[in-house]
Amino acid sequence: MIVYLAGSESALSSYDWRPEPGGNFFLSFYQGKKTLLNSILKLREAKARAIVIDSGAHSFFAHIGKSVTKHVKPSSKMPDPMKYFSEYEAWLNEFASLVDYAVELDIQEIVGEPVVREWRERLEKTAMAKKMIWVYHSVDTEAEYSRILAECPSRYVGLEGIRPGLPPLPYVRLIKQAKDAGCRVHGFAMTKRDAMLQYPFYSVDSASWAWPVRSGKAAVYDPRASVTHVKYINMTPQSMAEAGVAFRPEWHKKLGKSREAVSAWYKIGEVAFRRLEIEATRIWEMRGVKW
Repeated sequence: MIVYLAGSESALSSYDWRPEPGGNFFLSFYQGKKTLLNSILKLREAKARAIVIDSGAHSFFAHIGKSVTKHVKPSSKMPDPMKYFSEYEAWLNEFASLVDYAVELDIQEIVGEPVVREWRERLEKTAMAKKMIWVYHSVDTEAEYSRILAECPSRYVGLEGIRPGLPPLPYVRLIKQAKDAGCRVHGFAMTKRDAMLQYPFYSVDSASWAWPVRSGKAAVYDPRASVTHVKYINMTPQSMAEAGVAFRPEWHKKLGKSREAVSAWYKIGEVAFRRLEIEATRIWEMRGVKW
C-alpha cells in the first residue's frame, strides 16, 4: 500500500526538509501553484518514486463545509471553477513530463457531472491522458462508477474519503469491483488505522505527517496507537526520549521554530509515515493482497 505524503509543498518551499529517496508525494495545485514547479524539481532531485498532483477539490469542498479533512478551512472565497480548471489544464499540459499522475478536478457536487465529464474529455486529448486519476463520489450513481472503471485511461481511480454529513462508500465492494476491472484504487485521506486495516487500497494519502508541526508536535510511528499507527508527541526532551527519537535542545518549540528545527520535525514525520507504509503493505501481503 502506497502512502503518499500530502502537503509536501510547504515543507519543501519554506524549510530545508528534503525527503529520503523512494518516497511518494501528493502536491496540491490549489495550495502551492506558485511553488509547485520548484517543489517537483526538489523531489525529483531527491529521487522520489512517484509524484501526484492533487487538483485541490478538497479545498473547494471546504468552501461548502464538506472537506474530507477537518483541519482544512477556506482562506478566501471559492475560485471560479471554470477559470480554475483552465489554469489547472494549462499547467498540466506544460509540465506533464515531470509528474506521474494527477487527480481530476472532481467537484461534480459543485459544477455537475456533465461538466466533470467534459473536463475529462479535454484532458484525454493532452499528454496527461494516461496520467489522470478519475474520482468516484457518494453523490455519483453506480452507473457512473462502472463508466469510470471501463473508461479511465490511466487504470487508476480514486474513491472519496469519509466526509462529514455523507454516508461512507461501500469501500470493500468498490475496491473489488475496480480490481476485477483492472484498476488500481486510491483512497483519499484514508490513513486512519481502521481504514488501512479494513480496506485494501492500492494507495492512500495524508498530510498528517506534516501538519502537526504547526502546533509544535511531531508524528512518530507507533503500532500500538489506537487511531492510526502514528501518534503525535510534543517537541520536548521527555516525550521525544520516550518515543525513542533523538532530541536536540534547539528543537524545543519554546526556543523558537528555526528552519533547522522545523525541517528536523518534518523529517521525523516523514520517517513515521514511511514506516506506516511498509507495515501496511506487509499486513496486506500477509493476507494475500498484492496490487
